This record gives sequence, C-alpha cells and structure tokens, in this order.
Amino acid sequence: MELVTEKNRRAFVQACELTPAIGAEIFAQDALFGNDQAFCNSWVLRGKAGEGLAAAGRLRSTLRIAGGQQADPEQLALFCRWIGGWECLQLPLKTAEKLLPYFPIGQAELQYGCFMIWSGENRALLKGIPQWKGQFVENQGLTACYHLLSRHYPGFEAPYDLWLCDISHRIRHGQGYLALGMEGQEAVSAAGVFALSERYGVVGPVATSRQYQGQGLGSKGVLICVRWVLEQERIPVLCCQNSAAGFYRRLGFVQQGQWGAIRLLPGALGT
Repeated sequence: MELVTEKNRRAFVQACELTPAIGAEIFAQDALFGNDQAFCNSWVLRGKAGEGLAAAGRLRSTLRIAGGQQADPEQLALFCRWIGGWECLQLPLKTAEKLLPYFPIGQAELQYGCFMIWSGENRALLKGIPQWKGQFVENQGLTACYHLLSRHYPGFEAPYDLWLCDISHRIRHGQGYLALGMEGQEAVSAAGVFALSERYGVVGPVATSRQYQGQGLGSKGVLICVRWVLEQERIPVLCCQNSAAGFYRRLGFVQQGQWGAIRLLPGALGT
C-alpha cells in the first residue's frame, strides 16, 4: 500500500470501483478532505502493471478497503494493524474473513451485511415523487435531522458539532444530499446520500420516528435520494443489514455481494 498521490491517482480511482459502495466512500473522503489530514488518509495497492488492486481510506475511527481480493491477506492485515487509529474496518466479506484470523482471539469481532445496487427495474416508482415530495425538504433542517437520528437510529452516537461539520461540508461540495420528512416543524424521517465516486452514489441508512413508521416515509425518502443520484449521472448503491435487504429490493435494488466489518473490542491494538 502507498499513499495516494497524483502519480497513482488513476489506479486509486480504478481500485475504488472494485467495491462500489465502499469505494465511493473512500473516493469521496479523498475528494473532500485530501490526504494530508491527521484524521483522514488514503492509500492504493497497485499490481505489477500499475493497475489498482485495492484502495484504502481511514476517516477518523473507520477504515475502509475496496477490492483487495488479490492482495496477500497477511500483508493486508499487517497494513491495517500498522496504520492504527481505527475501531471499525469495513471491506468485502470474503476479504474480511481472510483477515480476521490475523487479529488475536478476543480482540475483534466480525459483522456482515449486503451490498445492493439500483437495478432500474422499478423506475416507475420514481414517477410518484412530484406528488409527495412536498412532505420533504432538501438539504435543510440539519439540526432537526440530528435529533431524529439520535432518538431513532440505533447506534448513532456522533457528536453534534462533528456530524454537522461533516454533513454540511459534503452538501456544500456536492458529495451529500439530505431528504428530510417533516411534520410541521418536526423532522420525522430522514434519508440521504453521503458519497459520490466517478460512477456511483451511496444512499445512506434511513431513520423514521416510531410513531410515523409504516406510512411509507422511509421508502419515499430513499426514492428521492435515488432520483438525486441518477440526476448526478451516477448509479445508486448502498450497504445494509441483511434484515433490511427486503425493504430495498421492493424499491428496485438487487444484492451485489456482501460486506464485512471487523470491529475492535475495547483494548485491542491500543484502542
């Protein structure tokens, strides 16, 4: 692995496309924050012909790897341990399973889920957007969105200032989009896009207030985001839990492999 520079950027972009949903996140962080920040770095692994075999990106406590199927798992694990500074490693599931044995027992656990990609088969669903888009505001109400996520999205613990700085930066630079369902002044449902690569756009998780669930707000928010990604001439992709795959299939997504997440347990690798 080598740090991304102008000399190897083409290989980096190529490697990001090997795992679209993760690669778009890596591509976006490099575009947004560069490669000389303490909280953000990007790397690329090149083959003998200079082709991109894997791309890696660390943004704060999350490390992501796109591709990597042709990399030596021991060397890849050593790289992950060497750079440090992360608590969660997200990458293709088969690669994650190869890396896990290189972490001592009791130091890490493996979680997994689905990669999904928009098939275009249910494009007719997008025709309903003009009729109910008035229920949503675009790229507004960020504070209301944060409070909604804090109350109704499991595991959401981002500090307000850090989250607001990140999402507003993405929106200003064309790497983010937010569709927020409103009931009066209250945010009751949220969906968004948080990364674009040269070919793909990553649709983020959905959150809806419990009392408003079952009314189709989550589906509408996702479809608004899908249309926005298509308007950017990108292909919508996402990562989800296996339990949520059926929800996205009904909206026109199909499965495209599986992701794995190696989460370090407290005390592992000095965390």
